[in-house]
Order: sequence, then structure tokens, then C-alpha cells
Amino acid sequence: PFSQSFGVGYGALPDMVGVSEMILFQTNMISFVLSPICFIIAAVGIAGGAYVIRNMVWTEGIFVSNDFWHGIKKNFKQIASVLGIYSLVLYFAIFGISFCNVQIASAVNHSWLFVVCKIMTLALIFTYSVMTLHMITMSVTYELSLKSLIKNSLLFTIGLLPQNIFFIFLGVIPYIVMLLGGFLV
Repeated sequence: PFSQSFGVGYGALPDMVGVSEMILFQTNMISFVLSPICFIIAAVGIAGGAYVIRNMVWTEGIFVSNDFWHGIKKNFKQIASVLGIYSLVLYFAIFGISFCNVQIASAVNHSWLFVVCKIMTLALIFTYSVMTLHMITMSVTYELSLKSLIKNSLLFTIGLLPQNIFFIFLGVIPYIVMLLGGFLV
């Protein structure tokens, strides 16, 4: 919207190259500052919910509200630390991607380097997101240190890459159906 024509054929302000990317960069930096707080609040529900799901899978007799609160007491610290680290990784990755977008739009020298950095950052986000899912399930099931959680989740992420991609695809199917308009439309 910053350099669109008014219907005459000329752009409104042709010298505003990279302004929209800079606005998005500044907005992301302000918006994602609160993400660690949001992730820690979410850790309360994830700790309890994951513990209830674990007990359901193990076919133990469960009382949902009692097990939910027991799961919070038992797993909150570990899941909060996992999600706190994930929020920091996500914040700095969004920072890096936004910075690369600004530099690419500004057409600086060696802009290909920023494209490579952007691709590597997206790969980091993907890898660490899958690692975080593995860390959450392992922290509910086993009592491991944070170092062991990170090491084991990295091994699961790399070692089970085809399965991870398959299950991510299964998780994305409802969103693809929603974007296509659903089956009943």
C-alpha cells in the first residue's frame, strides 16, 4: 500500500523502498516482547493437559480436574522453562527474519546473504518447534534435566525426521481444508 498508484499510473511515493518492512520490523519487536509472559501462562494449561493426556494414554483411571492440577504441580517448572527458551528462540528468529526482510527490501550489497540467513532462520524455527513438542512430551513422561531434554529432543527431531514431517502434515490438514473452503460448502 505504500507505493501503489492512484489510478494514474504513478506511485504515490516512489522513494519509500523498505518502509513497510521497517514498520513490520518495529511492530514485531514490540509485539513479541510479551511472548515469554504469554508462553509461561500457556505452560500452566499445557502442563496440566499433557499430564491428563499421558494418563489417558497409559489407560490409568483418571479424574480430569484432579489430574490436571496434579500435572500443573508436577510439571509446571520444566514446561515453563522449555516454553521460556522457545519464546526467546522464536523472538530472536522473528527479529532475524524481519531484519533480513528490511535489508533485502533496501537492496543492500550482498542481499543474497540475507536470503540465506532468512532460510537458515526458518529452518531453525522449524527444528526448534519440533524439538519443543518432543521436550514437552518427554518432560511430562520422564524426569530429565533441561540439558538431557534438549539433547534427546534434538536426537528425536533429526532421527525421526520423516515421521515428524508426516505428523506435521497431518496436523496442517484441517487448516488446508479450512483455506480451501471446507468439504460442506
